[in-house]
Amino acid sequence: MKRTLVIQLGRLGDVIQTTPLLLELSEADPTSELDLLVVRPNEKALHGLRGISTIHTVGEDLKWLDDRIAAGFEGRAIPSEAREALHELRLPHYNRVINASHAALGCWMTGQIPCETREGGVINDRGECLYEGGAHVYRIALLGFREQNWFNLVDLLRCCAPRVPRHRLPGLYAAKADRLPFALPQGRKVALNPGASESHRRWPSEHFARLAENLAAAGLCPILVGAPSDREACGTVQAGCKVTLLNYAGHTSIPEMARLLSEVELLISADTGAVHVASAVGTRVLGLYGASAYFSETAPWGEGHLILQSPLGTPVSGIEPELVIAAARQRLGLLNEGTLRTELHRGKQAAWETQFLAAGTDPVGGLCYRPMQEEEPKAGDLFTRALRHAFALEFSGGAGDVSLEYAKDWWNLSANGENRELDERATDLLQRTASVVQALEDMMGAAEKCEELSKRTDEKTAAGIQSIAPLLMRSMEALRALTQNAEPAAFKPVVHYLDWRLRMMAALPPAETFAHHLKEFRTAASLLCRAGSMLGELVLKKAPAVH
Repeated sequence: MKRTLVIQLGRLGDVIQTTPLLLELSEADPTSELDLLVVRPNEKALHGLRGISTIHTVGEDLKWLDDRIAAGFEGRAIPSEAREALHELRLPHYNRVINASHAALGCWMTGQIPCETREGGVINDRGECLYEGGAHVYRIALLGFREQNWFNLVDLLRCCAPRVPRHRLPGLYAAKADRLPFALPQGRKVALNPGASESHRRWPSEHFARLAENLAAAGLCPILVGAPSDREACGTVQAGCKVTLLNYAGHTSIPEMARLLSEVELLISADTGAVHVASAVGTRVLGLYGASAYFSETAPWGEGHLILQSPLGTPVSGIEPELVIAAARQRLGLLNEGTLRTELHRGKQAAWETQFLAAGTDPVGGLCYRPMQEEEPKAGDLFTRALRHAFALEFSGGAGDVSLEYAKDWWNLSANGENRELDERATDLLQRTASVVQALEDMMGAAEKCEELSKRTDEKTAAGIQSIAPLLMRSMEALRALTQNAEPAAFKPVVHYLDWRLRMMAALPPAETFAHHLKEFRTAASLLCRAGSMLGELVLKKAPAVH
């Protein structure tokens, strides 16, 4: 019997975001055994999840062990505690191990557990940390292009599952208690979660207090929720609020928190595990994202959620209370979308509504984000959306269809007629795309020549390689430099992905090394060509010649 192990040693939210992958793996092969390895406290969130054979657990708080492994793995200095933890698990041999987290302990264990194939981050016995699998390399690379990324983490993880019918998207899962140990107040309840694991993710307590007062004035019943670590933050909001606030922070287990959130109309929270618990039980979320949290990666996976995003690197406190109040009212049906858009324009803020992609958009499907603040599309934005679908096709083995048709409905493109400014910007972007593709094709030619030369052993051949190989390195440096400029930011996903694919290459003989480079240059060119074709067909009503 086939056995697969999924490792997710992240926080609660990370574990819940992995559950659609688990459900799709189970659906793809119900006869195989599917195991999961998680940090011990997170096991409670998974009770009752179908398709799981065994849930293995390790530790309580592993940050100290992660830090020690991260600091020492290059010198092959692995703490004895890590070896003891792995030994105590007594894991069997697996056909496949998928590391679904970036935790250093998980990467090391992935490299040690006996198996046939490994995916995700792997720390090997040579003291290297390599990422195996296209979607996993994309995940580690996207720090360089976060503002151009349109993949939700859930969908990147789902790329690890064999292809199953995408019209049946699994939801997030979180175990839900049958009842609460206390009675909730009557009325339309809105949950406020002021806490977060890092201080820069927290919206100011005085803003939450003002929000609670406004909700109460509208006849709603705001309540405070959170983990035990959020008690202090909730207490500060409670003390500064002019209306009575019930505080349930730290008074619920994970399943009880899921039950509580299932009985409110809306959760307003920073990027924490609570937003994923809420989505798993069908409660809408108003997310407050800033600094290191970015909506396209960690927005709750479901329809109808709204994320307010401050620019990356700026504190979440930059999101104004008036905007949060307006967004909450709009989600609760007390304000129309046009009024919210006016408030967004006034505060120069961004808001994104989650929707599932239409069938036929790409082979992965999943989540997309409708901009609430924009009335007209931008060519660069459309191009990076097209790249998302091109990557989905690449991660799916090249089989399936891709389309930007949904953008027509978002911006009424078909009814607008000609948009000269959009046409001009799209044409310019496609011309620049063609120049990058040409550079990649030149690199392909050089790599192919080096591959052929390296199959020989004479001195003349070696001199030929020495004369060509530096051109490849200089060309790659030029592509990296290109992505540092603001104007061609749309190319960042492809160039950074290419860069990381080459970084993750294992040591190979010369001919195989150049063959690998050739393959990756060809893939990068194909991604750009496919995205350019989608943009051209949508905006210019024709497929551009970017090949």
